[in-house]
Order: sequence, then C-alpha cells, then structure tokens
Amino acid sequence: MKMSKLKLALIISFSVVTLALVGGIFYAKSKITPALVREQTLVQLEKTFPGADIELGKIDLSIGFSLGLEIEKLKLALKKGKTPLFSVADLEVKIPVISILLGGGSVDINLKNPSVHYREFTAKSNNWTRAMAKGKKTGKKKVKASAAKKTSASSGSSAKVAGKAASKNEVGAEAVAIPAFLSGSKLNLKLTGVDVTYRLKDKSKGKVLLTKFLVKNLNLKTATAFELNSKIDLGIGPKERIKFETLVIGEFNLKDIIDKQEFYSNIVIKLKDFEMTNAPLKVPDINTNLKVELKKNGDLKGTVTTTFMGSNKIFTNYAVTKKGILLSGLNIELKIADLLSTLKDKVPVSAGASELKINGSVNVNSKNKIYPDIKMALSPGVVYSQGDLKVVNTFNGSYKGSRIRLTLINEMLGGSVETLVSAQFNLNQKKFNLGKMKPFLVDVSAKNMVISESFIQKTLYPVVPESEKKKAEASAAAAESSSTAVTAKASAKKKKIVKRGPPIVVPPGTTNISWRNIKIGQEGFSGKGKIKTSTSGIDTKFFNFKFSKGEGKLTHSTRIRKGNLLDNKFTFNLEGLKLASLKVFMPPMLEAITGTFSGKVNGNLKLPENGNPRYNVNVKVSAIDGTIKGLDLSSKVSGVFAKIPGMKGKSKKFDIPEGYETLLLNGRFQETKYNISKIHFVGIKKKVDIKGSGPIYPPPLKKDADLKLSIIEHSFLAPLLQKEAKTNALPIRLKGPGFALTPDYAYTTKKLAKGVAKTRGKKALKKGLNKFLKGKGGGKVDKLLKGLFN
Repeated sequence: MKMSKLKLALIISFSVVTLALVGGIFYAKSKITPALVREQTLVQLEKTFPGADIELGKIDLSIGFSLGLEIEKLKLALKKGKTPLFSVADLEVKIPVISILLGGGSVDINLKNPSVHYREFTAKSNNWTRAMAKGKKTGKKKVKASAAKKTSASSGSSAKVAGKAASKNEVGAEAVAIPAFLSGSKLNLKLTGVDVTYRLKDKSKGKVLLTKFLVKNLNLKTATAFELNSKIDLGIGPKERIKFETLVIGEFNLKDIIDKQEFYSNIVIKLKDFEMTNAPLKVPDINTNLKVELKKNGDLKGTVTTTFMGSNKIFTNYAVTKKGILLSGLNIELKIADLLSTLKDKVPVSAGASELKINGSVNVNSKNKIYPDIKMALSPGVVYSQGDLKVVNTFNGSYKGSRIRLTLINEMLGGSVETLVSAQFNLNQKKFNLGKMKPFLVDVSAKNMVISESFIQKTLYPVVPESEKKKAEASAAAAESSSTAVTAKASAKKKKIVKRGPPIVVPPGTTNISWRNIKIGQEGFSGKGKIKTSTSGIDTKFFNFKFSKGEGKLTHSTRIRKGNLLDNKFTFNLEGLKLASLKVFMPPMLEAITGTFSGKVNGNLKLPENGNPRYNVNVKVSAIDGTIKGLDLSSKVSGVFAKIPGMKGKSKKFDIPEGYETLLLNGRFQETKYNISKIHFVGIKKKVDIKGSGPIYPPPLKKDADLKLSIIEHSFLAPLLQKEAKTNALPIRLKGPGFALTPDYAYTTKKLAKGVAKTRGKKALKKGLNKFLKGKGGGKVDKLLKGLFN
C-alpha cells in the first residue's frame, strides 16, 4: 500500500513538473516573439554604435525543449562615408534548456562568414571609435539603470548570495559560485570564414582570414580544446607584403579558472606557406610549442620551444612577475647549412656541420631595464671559397650587461687572421647616440700566411674565355646605350635639389693592426698600425711596414665637415723598396722588373655627400739601377726608323737597352688636371735620356693634353738628328683627350724645321718623319709611348 502511494506521488509530481514545463514553453512562445527579439537587438546595437548604420535581417526563434535563435544577416557601417565595420551572413545559437536543467547538454554557437573591417584615419581615430563616439556616455547610464533594476527585482535572492559571498570572503575563499545544474553542461563555439581586413594611415593594408575557429566542450569538469586556422596577408609599407597560414591548437581547464583563478594551457602554433614580396630568402615552416601557467597573483610563467627545418631549435623558459620579465635557460641551435638553403641567391659558402649556438638569459626588471647574459659560438668553421682562396670562419663571444666581447678567426692561405673586439653597448640608454658610446677596442692580428705569385696573378689578371669577353662587351655596350638615353632624358628635366642625409657620426675607439711572418711571393712582409676614431673623424696614427728590404710609412686623417663632407689628408713615404718584389703584381707581359724604389705621396681627398670627389695629390717618386724586361723596345722601334728616307738598313744599329739608371716622376694630380712637372728616364750607361713635362686632363674632361717629351738616343738617333737637324733630341708632343694620347707630328716637324733649313735633307727628313708619325710605324710608336707614359 505504501509503495502504491509512493508511485502515485511520483506520477503526480512528474505530471506537475511536465505541465509546468509545457505551460512555461507555451507562455514563453506567447510573450517572446522574433519581432520582439529583433527590436530589442536593434535598440542595443544603436545605443552601442550611434555613429553607424545598422542593417539587421530576419530572425528565426524556436522555443521548445531547446531554444534556437538564427539571425540571417547583420551589417554595420559608418553613417558618414559608409566605411564598413562588421557583417555576418548567418548566426545560429542552440540551447538545450531541458538537458541543461538536468545537468548536461551542449550549447552550440555557430557564426558563418563574418567580416570585420578596421580603417585607421589618424593615430587616435578609426572607423570603430567613430562608430562608438556618441555611445559611451549613454551606454554607461543604461548599464547602471539596468543594474539597479536587476538589483531591486531580485533583492531577496541577491541578499542571500551577498551574504554567502561575504561569508566566503571572511574565510579567504574567492571562488565563483556556479549553479550545480550548469556544472555538467558544455559550450561549443564555431566560427568559419572570418574575414578581417585593415588599412592603416600609412596606406599599408592587409587581410587575415580565419578559416576556422573552434572551442570544443567548454565545461567545468574536463579540459576544453580550441583550434584556430587562419590565412594572413599583411601589408608592410605601400608595396611590400607577407602572406602565411597559421594553425593554433590548444587546451585549458575552465574549472581551474573558476575555482582557483589560475590558467594552464598547452598550445601548439604552426606557421607555414610563407610568401614575402622581394624577399631575399624563403621562410621555412615554423612550429612552436607554448606552455602557459597564469597564477592567481598575476604571475605568468612557462616555456617556449620553436623548431624549423628539423633540427633548428629555439628554447627558453619565461617568467613574468611584478619584479619584471626573465628569459632563462635560453638555448638556440641553428644549422648554418639550413639557413643558407633558405637564400634565393647562391653564395660561395659551404657550411658543412657548422652550427651557431646561443645560450644564456635576459632579465628585464620592473623599471624596464634590460640586462642580457648571453654566450655565442660558431663552430665548426664556415668555409668561404672564391677561386683559389679558401677561408674558414669561426667566432665566439659574449654579451653581459653592456659589455660585448667577440673573437673572430679566419684561417686562410696557410695562416690566420684573428680579430678581437671589446665594446660596450647599453640597451637601457634613453636615446642612442653612436658618438657617445664608450670607446671600443679592436685588435687585428695576421700571421703565417703565404700569398703566392700564381694566386696574385690569377686574382689581378684572370683569364677570361672569349665567349665571356663577347658577352661582357655586348652587356657594356647595352649599358652604355641605356645610360646615354637616361642621361639625355634626365637632362631635359629640371634638376632636383638633392636632400642631405643625417649627419655622419663615428663611434670613438681604437683599432690596432699587426701582421708578421707573411710572405708575398718570396719576400717577407710585416708591419703594424693604429687607427683612432672619434666624433670628429678618423686618424691613422701610424701604419708602418717592411717589405723586401724597403720601409713604408703612412699617416692619415679624416675630418667630417659641414654637409657630411669627408676631408681626408694623407702622407705616404716609401724608402728602399726592391722592385723585384713587385714582379708578382706586374702584368704577365713583363718578364722582370728590378731596381730600388723610393718616393713620397701626400695630399688631400674630399668626398662630398653628393657630387664628385675632389683631390689634390703631390707625387714625387723615383727608381734607380734597374731593368724592365719584356717590353722589347728595340724591335718595336727599329722597324719604324726603316721608313725614314736614308735610314733603310741602318735600323739594326738602333738599340734601346732594358736597363735604366734613373726613372723619375714628379707631379701634382687634381680632378681637373694632372700636371706632370718632370719625367726623367735615363737608360743604362746613359744610352737613352728621356725628359718631359706638361698637363694631362683626365676624363670626363675633353680638353687635349700637352705632354712634351725630349728623347735622346746616343748610339743612333742623336747623331742622325745632329747631322740633319742640328739637334740631338727628338721633340715629341703627345695630345688628345683623357689618356688617349697620340703624337702630334706637326709639332715635331715644326721643331726640327729650324735645324734642317740649312741641310739638303730638309724635304726628305720631313717626308720621313711624316711617315714615321702617321704611317704604320706611327701606330707602333703610339703603343710604345702609351706603354711608357700612360
């Protein structure tokens, strides 16, 4: 009997609840209509965005054991200018009311193809701020009113909640109370085709396409997963762009957020399919694993691990607290071969197993002061190859506080060049000023290198195949034609005022250079120097060297003048250099060159920021007691004299020796004129004596040179001229624009005419000299003179 009564009570109770639910559903249907929902939605949107036109489409509402809401269209745009803000084609919300009340069920929110637009007008104004400009004040009032209404409408229940909350606060618990019937429910959020476009005030623009954003099983018991898949198209300036795809996958636990006010998450980020406009490299796919721990007190910590191209890794621990930011356990391992493979253009570098490693930490305190403590190293060495030159590069260094120390070693030519750098760079200075840096110190030391003659010859005089020569000539001709056309077009336009760049600033410091046990060919080469830099310029305090029993000394200074003009002054002295040691640098046509060379070169070179260099250089050099083998001057000239009437068969007696006693050149060289004050060549046993002087005008000047020479050849030419023209010297004038100098035969004829007037051979000599200077021999003499004086 009791059991029957209990069953009856349950049936009656269930029936009452069912009737209440059904009645509630019918009541809700009668009171809540799609039109009412649409009206209230428009009211709220208009209050929030008073500066926007709002277009709201049809709303479908279904009320039953589940609540369904579907909005077909929502569009927002600025009233002024009609700049778009937001639009969505379809929004669906499904709430299983009964399941949620029974402690389960999933709320599904589905947003399809939304578009978000951001347009920046000024630094403080954009389309969204303009749309909301008049709605902030109204919004605040309504929120207060709404809050007051809710408070008065539910004073009893709120009082109870407040009392419980106060009680919990007193014992230190701050967890948010969640109704029990919601603890088993879940939320699924799905956004597809989210299109975000932007345009900034600098006219750069871009697009971010979120192809998919999912939040799955957002609940209070188990982990919640999320996924973000997007395509990004960013404008970097007016013309440059970068495109790539992203995939973000992660999880977190909502219960930790509510109960503990803490957030834990593991996130995987994948970046792929990079495209960059005009980039010199191909960016590889990048994978990042991110661990996040956010504590109740606001402390954030975790790890970041990034990998790409297999074994390349970047790892660090991070911690963000009230004390600042700390990156610890920093470990970067990069394979140089992988990095080189990303370059679009090939470089003459072989990396092998070379690897760049960086370890240490970076600390940023609460005042945003940065304190690095990093060590770095590159090994095994990276190999640079160019022709016969092979250089193996390694380095190691550190950056601690503000102190930078680097050691670079280049192994080459059987020896090495070691560079030590010590400098200070403070990351915390308010304004970076290169000129106010603390002085740096650089020590460069080279030793044990052997620079062979064959290596120098191949470097200075490479053998170019005929096919390559023709290509180069064709390319040069095309470039010259193009340059001429561009110059002509530019000259037709008005000249633009060239803007000056920022002032040149040189950091203060000292560079010490030394080299020892270096062999160039078969000769020893050693020396040292010191260069000082400051805000006022650069000074070579000394640069002294010894080579082949000779000594050289160089001093130099560079001053930065108004308008970034670089004013250079220098003095170079050379004493007792054996010219035989320079054979390794001479063209292959020269079999040998000997003698002792000395001289002095001094002057200044001015380099304006815009415009051509200006220079004023004094040269005084000489060589004594030597030979020049390989020119074969005698055979080249003897054939020429055979063309002069009466000289046939006598040219065999003509001999120019390869040796010389004196070779001297004095002059002043400027960009507008090379003034040769003295040329003097005295052959061995004084058989040949050549003197000369005069101006030469370098290109692009078109003015003709006026270089006058007096040639005395005692064994043959001098006696002939003495007999026929009453002089022992052959006068020659070289003329022509630039360095294209040719003999002026009229000048020679005129000079000799005075002497030959009293001789029977006047006409014959004049005719012979004309042939000598104009005929086939003239071409040969041209080459001879060019070889001697150009």
